Amino acid sequence: MSIIHEAHIGGLALYVLRKVFTDDETEEMTSKYVDTVKLVINDDSDVYDENGKILARFRKAVIPLDEQTSFYNALGKHLHHIGQLRGIATATELTEEQRKECKTISRASAITKFNGKCKSNIFGYFDTFTPHTKRLMGKTVWKPYARICAWNRKNPEKYQQTLPLIKQVDRLYAKLQPDKYSKQREKADAIFMKIEDTAFTTITTNINFRTALHTDKGDDIDGFGNLSVIEYGSYTGGETCLYQYGVGFNVRGGDILLMDVHQLHGNLPLNLEGDAIRCSIVCYLRAGLWKNTKGMTKEECDAYIQRVQSLGKKSICNVDGLRDCNTDLQALRVIDDEDFGDAKA
Repeated sequence: MSIIHEAHIGGLALYVLRKVFTDDETEEMTSKYVDTVKLVINDDSDVYDENGKILARFRKAVIPLDEQTSFYNALGKHLHHIGQLRGIATATELTEEQRKECKTISRASAITKFNGKCKSNIFGYFDTFTPHTKRLMGKTVWKPYARICAWNRKNPEKYQQTLPLIKQVDRLYAKLQPDKYSKQREKADAIFMKIEDTAFTTITTNINFRTALHTDKGDDIDGFGNLSVIEYGSYTGGETCLYQYGVGFNVRGGDILLMDVHQLHGNLPLNLEGDAIRCSIVCYLRAGLWKNTKGMTKEECDAYIQRVQSLGKKSICNVDGLRDCNTDLQALRVIDDEDFGDAKA
C-alpha cells in the first residue's frame, strides 16, 4: 500500500503517500491508460508526499448547483464540439511505421491523421493558434502571441453566465492553496487578457473524456491545478488519479480537486449509463499569455485583439513593433472555429 500515514481530523482525512512506481516506470506510462489504483478517495482529504509536499486537496459539494447549471447551459453546444488536438491525453497508440511517417509529414498533418477525437474545448484567452491556422498565415507572419477565444468573443452575454462558477473555483483555490494562488494571481493581475477578477486566463471543458496519463503543459509553473465536475445522469468510475502515488479521487458534481498537475495523471475507466454526462472543468493561467502580454496596456491589448481578428482583411501587429502583412482570407474563418482541442486535461 502507498499510505505511510493516515489521520482524520474534524471530517478531513490526511494522507502521506509514498511513490508506488519509480520515476522511470512512471515516465514509461505516459500516454497510456491506467485501470486501477491502490487507493480511491471519496471524501474531503489533503494528500502529501513522503517529503511533506502537497499533492492534492479534495473537497466535496462546494460548488452550488445553480452555478453548475448556469455554466453548463451557457456553453451549450460548444461543450460537445469534437476535436482531435489533445495530443497524448487521447492515448493514440502509434505503430513504429506510423511514428516514422510522422517524421516525414507536417505536425498539422500528423495531428489530423493520428490523434484521437474527443469533446475537449476551451474559452477565455489562449496563446497560440492551431497548426492549420499557422500554415494558412504563411512564413511571412510572425507567430501570434495571444488571442481571445472565439466562443466568448461571439457570446459575451453567455460568457457572463459562466463566471459565477469560475469565480467560486477561484475563491476555493485562494482558500485552500493560498501560497500558490497568490503567485498565480499576481501574474494574472499583471495582464489584461484574463478571466476578470480571477487568477485564470483560460478554461478547458471535457465531456465524457477519459484522459490517458499525461502532465499538463503551458500552464503557470508556480500555480496549482484544479478540476471540478458537472454531472447529469448516472455513471461510475472516471476517478482522477496521480499514477506514481497510486491514488485516485472520485470527483463528482459540485466537487473540486486541487492537485499538482505536473505529476503524471489521468482517469480510471468511465462507465456511463445511457446519455449520462460527466463534464470536467479546468481553470488555469497560460504561461505564454503572461509572458507575452504582461507589458501591454489595456488599450494596446484591445487594439491587438482587433488586429488579430482582422487577419485576412487588413494587417496584424507585433507587440514588439507594428508590421503589416497579407494573409489568406480563410485564416479568419479558421480563427472563428478553433476553440477546441489545443487545450489541456
